[in-house]
Amino acid sequence: MNLIDIVLPEIKSNLRINARNSEYQKIKDATSVLNIAYLKLASEEIKYFMQNNPSHNINSKFEYLMGTYNKLIREHQIMFLLLNVFETALRSKAAITISSQYSAVNSDDWWKDISMLDKNLVDPVNKAVQQLNKSNHNLSTVNTFHLFDTFTFGQLEHMYKNYWSTFQTLFTQKNYRTYTLPQISYDMFTHKMKNIRLARNDVAHHKPIDYTRRRRQDLIHDMELLLRHLNFNLEDTIDGIDPQHTIVNLRYL
Repeated sequence: MNLIDIVLPEIKSNLRINARNSEYQKIKDATSVLNIAYLKLASEEIKYFMQNNPSHNINSKFEYLMGTYNKLIREHQIMFLLLNVFETALRSKAAITISSQYSAVNSDDWWKDISMLDKNLVDPVNKAVQQLNKSNHNLSTVNTFHLFDTFTFGQLEHMYKNYWSTFQTLFTQKNYRTYTLPQISYDMFTHKMKNIRLARNDVAHHKPIDYTRRRRQDLIHDMELLLRHLNFNLEDTIDGIDPQHTIVNLRYL
């Protein structure tokens, strides 16, 4: 039994088709070039639709499958972009905050003397410098943004947690338009970031986000709240990636 024969039965069962169906071969061919996890999800959506609408006639299950699949891929792309925006904002804010806190006045030199670094910064800075060296960067022109661009999301998360006393002022209670943004405590930040990181890892590996950990809308609201605290203008960004707000429904408007 080859790989396609392993994954195809579930899709066939969900769509209620067999090898004699005129669209069977097209659906089988699709399994060799599309994202299987999303193709299965699409077939499951169609299965539930047919169960709840037994009198509805689907003229082409292949076209219906592709339409549902493309909808799910579009949702994936929107979440990918939102997570990218979130990570970029968090990264830039951390770079500016750390540089301002630990550099000499009007300078960006905090990382240049390893012997003076806090122990939690030594390892990530050393690895960043090594990586930049391998990429043939001229260290005389390197700044904190360059260093932080080499950090993984997990390293960035640990940066905020290890230096919470420095970053916590970003997340105090504040007024935003007609809203009062709640203070984000260390525990709240840690919990939100863990779920966001797991969702980010799913998306980065082209997997559907596991929403059993945290619902999609809750993830979106977590990212929105943290970004609002960072004074990030989310409306313009969302209008660019999800103009109809079909996926990303903002809370603080």
